[in-house]
Amino acid sequence: MSCREITHTQDLMRNRAFAYGDGVFETIRVSHGRLPLWSYHWRRLKIGAARLGLDTPEADVLHQAMQRQLALAIREPLSNGDAVSASSGTPPVSGVLKLVLFRHASDGHSRRGYCPAGSDSAFVLDFFPNDLSASLAESVQRTPPLHLKRCDIRLAWQPRLAGIKHLNRLENVLACAEVQAGNYDDGLLLDGEDNIIEATSSNVVLLRGSDLLTPDLSRCGVHGVALSWLQAHFPVRVASMPFSDLHSMDAMLICNSVAGFRVVTFAAGHPFDVSLQKPLVRQRINEIMNAWCAACRTDCQRPGS
Repeated sequence: MSCREITHTQDLMRNRAFAYGDGVFETIRVSHGRLPLWSYHWRRLKIGAARLGLDTPEADVLHQAMQRQLALAIREPLSNGDAVSASSGTPPVSGVLKLVLFRHASDGHSRRGYCPAGSDSAFVLDFFPNDLSASLAESVQRTPPLHLKRCDIRLAWQPRLAGIKHLNRLENVLACAEVQAGNYDDGLLLDGEDNIIEATSSNVVLLRGSDLLTPDLSRCGVHGVALSWLQAHFPVRVASMPFSDLHSMDAMLICNSVAGFRVVTFAAGHPFDVSLQKPLVRQRINEIMNAWCAACRTDCQRPGS
Protein backbone atom coordinates (compact mmCIF):
# COMPACT_ATOMS: atom_id res chain seq x y z
CA MET A 1 0.00 0.00 0.00
CA SER A 2 1.37 3.42 -0.90
CA CYS A 3 0.46 6.96 -1.83
CA ARG A 4 2.83 9.39 -3.48
CA GLU A 5 2.71 12.98 -4.61
CA ILE A 6 2.64 13.84 -8.31
CA THR A 7 4.38 17.16 -8.74
CA HIS A 8 3.74 17.96 -12.42
CA THR A 9 0.10 18.88 -11.89
CA GLN A 10 -0.86 21.90 -13.99
CA ASP A 11 -2.01 20.10 -17.12
CA LEU A 12 -3.50 17.26 -15.09
CA MET A 13 -5.53 19.46 -12.73
CA ARG A 14 -6.91 21.49 -15.62
CA ASN A 15 -7.94 18.42 -17.57
CA ARG A 16 -11.72 18.10 -17.22
CA ALA A 17 -11.60 14.35 -17.88
CA PHE A 18 -9.37 13.97 -14.82
CA ALA A 19 -11.06 16.58 -12.63
CA TYR A 20 -14.75 15.95 -13.41
CA GLY A 21 -15.09 12.96 -15.69
CA ASP A 22 -16.37 15.35 -18.36
CA GLY A 23 -16.22 13.01 -21.32
CA VAL A 24 -16.98 9.61 -22.81
CA PHE A 25 -14.91 6.61 -23.86
CA GLU A 26 -14.94 3.52 -26.03
CA THR A 27 -13.13 0.25 -25.41
CA ILE A 28 -12.58 -1.31 -28.83
CA ARG A 29 -11.36 -4.80 -29.60
CA VAL A 30 -8.60 -5.02 -32.20
CA SER A 31 -8.36 -8.26 -34.15
CA HIS A 32 -5.36 -8.58 -36.50
CA GLY A 33 -5.27 -4.86 -37.08
CA ARG A 34 -9.02 -4.53 -37.66
CA LEU A 35 -11.79 -3.10 -35.49
CA PRO A 36 -14.79 -5.45 -35.27
CA LEU A 37 -18.17 -3.68 -35.07
CA TRP A 38 -16.56 -0.24 -35.32
CA SER A 39 -19.77 1.29 -36.69
CA TYR A 40 -21.53 0.51 -33.39
CA HIS A 41 -18.72 2.13 -31.38
CA TRP A 42 -18.76 5.20 -33.61
CA ARG A 43 -22.54 5.57 -33.25
CA ARG A 44 -22.38 5.33 -29.45
CA LEU A 45 -19.47 7.76 -29.26
CA LYS A 46 -21.48 10.35 -31.19
CA ILE A 47 -24.57 9.79 -29.03
CA GLY A 48 -22.55 10.17 -25.81
CA ALA A 49 -20.75 13.27 -27.07
CA ALA A 50 -24.04 14.89 -28.09
CA ARG A 51 -25.55 14.11 -24.69
CA LEU A 52 -22.66 15.94 -22.97
CA GLY A 53 -22.46 18.73 -25.55
CA LEU A 54 -19.06 17.73 -26.93
CA ASP A 55 -17.75 18.04 -30.47
CA THR A 56 -16.82 14.72 -32.07
CA PRO A 57 -13.65 14.35 -34.13
CA GLU A 58 -13.84 14.07 -37.88
CA ALA A 59 -13.99 10.40 -38.84
CA ASP A 60 -10.89 10.66 -41.06
CA VAL A 61 -8.89 12.35 -38.30
CA LEU A 62 -9.86 9.68 -35.79
CA HIS A 63 -9.10 6.83 -38.18
CA GLN A 64 -5.66 8.22 -38.94
CA ALA A 65 -4.91 8.57 -35.23
CA MET A 66 -5.98 4.98 -34.57
CA GLN A 67 -3.86 3.80 -37.47
CA ARG A 68 -0.83 5.60 -36.01
CA GLN A 69 -1.48 4.05 -32.60
CA LEU A 70 -1.56 0.53 -34.04
CA ALA A 71 1.46 1.21 -36.24
CA LEU A 72 3.34 2.28 -33.12
CA ALA A 73 2.41 -1.00 -31.46
CA ILE A 74 4.01 -3.11 -34.18
CA ARG A 75 7.28 -1.18 -33.87
CA GLU A 76 7.53 -2.13 -30.20
CA PRO A 77 8.53 -5.56 -28.87
CA LEU A 78 5.58 -7.80 -28.10
CA SER A 79 5.17 -9.47 -24.72
CA ASN A 80 6.87 -12.66 -25.94
CA GLY A 81 9.97 -10.69 -26.91
CA ASP A 82 9.46 -10.93 -30.67
CA ALA A 83 9.28 -7.77 -32.74
CA VAL A 84 6.87 -7.43 -35.64
CA SER A 85 8.09 -5.73 -38.76
CA ALA A 86 6.24 -2.57 -39.77
CA SER A 87 6.99 -3.46 -43.40
CA SER A 88 4.74 -6.50 -43.27
CA GLY A 89 1.68 -4.52 -44.35
CA THR A 90 -1.48 -4.59 -42.22
CA PRO A 91 -0.61 -4.33 -38.52
CA PRO A 92 -1.17 -7.89 -37.26
CA VAL A 93 -1.78 -6.65 -33.75
CA SER A 94 -4.62 -7.74 -31.52
CA GLY A 95 -5.73 -6.37 -28.19
CA VAL A 96 -7.82 -3.48 -26.91
CA LEU A 97 -7.79 0.12 -28.12
CA LYS A 98 -9.16 2.69 -25.68
CA LEU A 99 -10.50 6.01 -26.94
CA VAL A 100 -11.27 8.84 -24.50
CA LEU A 101 -13.06 11.98 -25.71
CA PHE A 102 -13.28 14.89 -23.28
CA ARG A 103 -14.07 18.59 -23.06
CA HIS A 104 -10.95 20.64 -23.72
CA ALA A 105 -10.57 24.36 -24.46
CA SER A 106 -9.19 25.12 -27.91
CA ASP A 107 -6.36 27.15 -26.34
CA GLY A 108 -5.47 24.21 -24.09
CA HIS A 109 -6.34 26.08 -20.87
CA SER A 110 -9.60 24.92 -19.37
CA ARG A 111 -10.84 27.16 -16.60
CA ARG A 112 -11.38 25.91 -13.06
CA GLY A 113 -14.92 25.02 -11.94
CA TYR A 114 -17.79 22.82 -13.01
CA CYS A 115 -19.24 25.14 -15.65
CA PRO A 116 -18.38 23.90 -19.16
CA ALA A 117 -16.84 26.46 -21.48
CA GLY A 118 -18.13 25.49 -24.90
CA SER A 119 -18.14 22.22 -26.78
CA ASP A 120 -14.47 22.05 -27.83
CA SER A 121 -13.05 18.61 -27.21
CA ALA A 122 -9.93 16.51 -27.52
CA PHE A 123 -9.31 12.79 -27.63
CA VAL A 124 -6.55 10.42 -26.57
CA LEU A 125 -5.87 6.82 -27.56
CA ASP A 126 -4.05 3.99 -25.84
CA PHE A 127 -3.51 0.44 -27.03
CA PHE A 128 -3.28 -2.63 -24.80
CA PRO A 129 -1.76 -5.45 -26.89
CA ASN A 130 -2.46 -9.12 -26.25
CA ASP A 131 -5.29 -8.36 -23.82
CA LEU A 132 -6.49 -11.81 -22.77
CA SER A 133 -10.15 -10.82 -22.62
CA ALA A 134 -10.03 -9.76 -26.27
CA SER A 135 -9.15 -13.30 -27.31
CA LEU A 136 -12.44 -14.58 -25.88
CA ALA A 137 -14.71 -12.82 -28.35
CA GLU A 138 -14.34 -15.29 -31.23
CA SER A 139 -14.07 -18.43 -29.09
CA VAL A 140 -17.02 -17.85 -26.78
CA GLN A 141 -18.26 -21.44 -26.92
CA ARG A 142 -15.02 -22.59 -25.30
CA THR A 143 -14.96 -20.04 -22.49
CA PRO A 144 -15.58 -21.31 -18.96
CA PRO A 145 -18.98 -20.67 -17.34
CA LEU A 146 -19.24 -17.75 -14.95
CA HIS A 147 -20.26 -17.26 -11.33
CA LEU A 148 -21.71 -13.81 -10.57
CA LYS A 149 -22.02 -12.07 -7.22
CA ARG A 150 -25.00 -9.89 -6.38
CA CYS A 151 -23.21 -6.63 -5.64
CA ASP A 152 -24.17 -4.60 -2.60
CA ILE A 153 -23.70 -1.25 -4.31
CA ARG A 154 -26.75 -0.01 -6.22
CA LEU A 155 -26.74 1.98 -9.44
CA ALA A 156 -28.23 5.45 -9.06
CA TRP A 157 -30.85 6.67 -11.49
CA GLN A 158 -29.78 9.45 -13.85
CA PRO A 159 -31.71 9.34 -17.14
CA ARG A 160 -29.59 12.14 -18.68
CA LEU A 161 -26.52 9.89 -18.45
CA ALA A 162 -28.16 6.47 -18.84
CA GLY A 163 -26.94 4.37 -21.74
CA ILE A 164 -23.81 6.36 -22.59
CA LYS A 165 -20.30 5.32 -21.61
CA HIS A 166 -19.30 8.44 -19.67
CA LEU A 167 -16.13 8.72 -17.62
CA ASN A 168 -17.79 8.61 -14.18
CA ARG A 169 -17.52 4.89 -13.41
CA LEU A 170 -17.03 4.82 -9.63
CA GLU A 171 -20.06 2.57 -9.13
CA ASN A 172 -18.41 -0.01 -11.38
CA VAL A 173 -15.07 0.39 -9.59
CA LEU A 174 -16.69 -0.34 -6.22
CA ALA A 175 -18.64 -3.25 -7.70
CA CYS A 176 -15.42 -4.76 -9.09
CA ALA A 177 -13.83 -4.44 -5.65
CA GLU A 178 -16.69 -6.54 -4.25
CA VAL A 179 -16.18 -9.16 -6.95
CA GLN A 180 -12.45 -9.36 -6.26
CA ALA A 181 -12.98 -9.68 -2.51
CA GLY A 182 -15.39 -12.59 -2.99
CA ASN A 183 -13.34 -14.31 -5.71
CA TYR A 184 -16.22 -14.29 -8.21
CA ASP A 185 -15.96 -14.02 -11.99
CA ASP A 186 -18.15 -10.92 -12.21
CA GLY A 187 -20.89 -9.04 -10.42
CA LEU A 188 -24.58 -8.42 -10.99
CA LEU A 189 -25.56 -4.78 -10.50
CA LEU A 190 -29.07 -3.72 -9.44
CA ASP A 191 -30.70 -0.31 -9.10
CA GLY A 192 -32.28 1.11 -5.94
CA GLU A 193 -35.49 -0.83 -6.55
CA ASP A 194 -33.66 -4.16 -6.94
CA ASN A 195 -34.07 -4.30 -10.72
CA ILE A 196 -31.33 -6.13 -12.60
CA ILE A 197 -29.36 -3.62 -14.73
CA GLU A 198 -25.98 -4.98 -15.86
CA ALA A 199 -22.76 -6.74 -14.88
CA THR A 200 -19.68 -4.73 -13.88
CA SER A 201 -18.56 -4.20 -17.50
CA SER A 202 -21.11 -6.14 -19.53
CA ASN A 203 -24.77 -6.12 -20.41
CA VAL A 204 -27.16 -8.84 -19.24
CA VAL A 205 -29.28 -10.98 -21.56
CA LEU A 206 -31.76 -13.44 -20.08
CA LEU A 207 -33.47 -16.33 -21.85
CA ARG A 208 -36.89 -17.79 -21.21
CA GLY A 209 -37.11 -20.64 -23.66
CA SER A 210 -35.92 -19.11 -26.93
CA ASP A 211 -37.12 -15.62 -25.96
CA LEU A 212 -34.44 -13.00 -25.28
CA LEU A 213 -34.89 -10.30 -22.64
CA THR A 214 -32.60 -7.47 -21.52
CA PRO A 215 -32.99 -4.92 -18.71
CA ASP A 216 -34.41 -1.45 -19.24
CA LEU A 217 -31.44 0.97 -19.33
CA SER A 218 -33.44 4.20 -19.57
CA ARG A 219 -32.53 5.29 -16.02
CA CYS A 220 -29.03 3.87 -15.47
CA GLY A 221 -26.49 1.49 -16.95
CA VAL A 222 -24.45 1.44 -20.17
CA HIS A 223 -25.91 0.35 -23.50
CA GLY A 224 -23.09 -1.77 -24.86
CA VAL A 225 -21.96 -2.45 -28.41
CA ALA A 226 -22.54 -6.21 -28.14
CA LEU A 227 -26.08 -5.57 -26.91
CA SER A 228 -26.73 -3.16 -29.80
CA TRP A 229 -25.48 -5.81 -32.22
CA LEU A 230 -27.76 -8.43 -30.63
CA GLN A 231 -30.80 -6.16 -30.88
CA ALA A 232 -30.03 -5.53 -34.56
CA HIS A 233 -29.94 -9.26 -35.39
CA PHE A 234 -32.32 -10.98 -32.94
CA PRO A 235 -35.69 -10.11 -31.37
CA VAL A 236 -34.87 -8.85 -27.87
CA ARG A 237 -37.51 -7.59 -25.45
CA VAL A 238 -36.52 -4.70 -23.18
CA ALA A 239 -38.21 -4.92 -19.78
CA SER A 240 -37.88 -4.02 -16.13
CA MET A 241 -36.36 -7.05 -14.43
CA PRO A 242 -36.89 -7.41 -10.69
CA PHE A 243 -34.20 -9.55 -9.13
CA SER A 244 -36.95 -11.77 -7.72
CA ASP A 245 -37.84 -12.82 -11.30
CA LEU A 246 -34.44 -14.42 -11.82
CA HIS A 247 -35.74 -17.84 -10.81
CA SER A 248 -38.19 -17.82 -13.74
CA MET A 249 -35.41 -17.47 -16.34
CA ASP A 250 -33.80 -20.43 -18.09
CA ALA A 251 -30.39 -18.94 -18.85
CA MET A 252 -28.25 -15.81 -18.57
CA LEU A 253 -25.58 -14.37 -20.83
CA ILE A 254 -23.37 -11.37 -20.25
CA CYS A 255 -21.83 -9.56 -23.20
CA ASN A 256 -19.51 -6.78 -24.24
CA SER A 257 -17.59 -5.96 -27.41
CA VAL A 258 -14.24 -7.13 -26.06
CA ALA A 259 -15.06 -10.53 -24.56
CA GLY A 260 -18.20 -11.29 -26.58
CA PHE A 261 -21.07 -13.38 -25.17
CA ARG A 262 -20.45 -15.57 -22.13
CA VAL A 263 -22.70 -18.06 -20.36
CA VAL A 264 -23.52 -17.56 -16.67
CA THR A 265 -24.11 -20.72 -14.65
CA PHE A 266 -24.52 -19.19 -11.21
CA ALA A 267 -25.86 -15.70 -10.44
CA ALA A 268 -26.34 -14.43 -6.91
CA GLY A 269 -27.28 -17.82 -5.51
CA HIS A 270 -29.35 -18.86 -8.52
CA PRO A 271 -28.04 -21.73 -10.72
CA PHE A 272 -28.74 -21.91 -14.44
CA ASP A 273 -28.86 -25.20 -16.33
CA VAL A 274 -28.17 -24.80 -20.05
CA SER A 275 -27.76 -28.49 -20.74
CA LEU A 276 -29.39 -30.34 -23.61
CA GLN A 277 -32.43 -30.87 -21.38
CA LYS A 278 -33.48 -27.42 -22.58
CA PRO A 279 -33.00 -27.66 -26.35
CA LEU A 280 -34.69 -24.33 -27.18
CA VAL A 281 -32.33 -22.49 -24.82
CA ARG A 282 -29.26 -24.29 -26.07
CA GLN A 283 -30.24 -23.73 -29.70
CA ARG A 284 -30.78 -20.00 -29.18
CA ILE A 285 -27.45 -19.60 -27.38
CA ASN A 286 -25.67 -21.45 -30.20
CA GLU A 287 -27.35 -19.20 -32.78
CA ILE A 288 -26.15 -16.10 -30.96
CA MET A 289 -22.62 -17.41 -30.52
CA ASN A 290 -22.26 -18.44 -34.16
CA ALA A 291 -23.70 -15.19 -35.50
CA TRP A 292 -21.46 -13.15 -33.19
CA CYS A 293 -18.31 -14.98 -34.25
CA ALA A 294 -19.22 -14.45 -37.91
CA ALA A 295 -19.85 -10.72 -37.31
CA CYS A 296 -16.50 -10.33 -35.57
CA ARG A 297 -14.80 -11.70 -38.67
CA THR A 298 -16.81 -9.87 -41.33
CA ASP A 299 -18.13 -6.62 -39.79
CA CYS A 300 -14.67 -5.10 -39.41
CA GLN A 301 -12.96 -1.90 -40.41
CA ARG A 302 -9.29 -1.21 -40.76
CA PRO A 303 -8.32 2.22 -39.34
CA GLY A 304 -7.70 4.64 -42.17
CA SER A 305 -9.72 2.66 -44.71
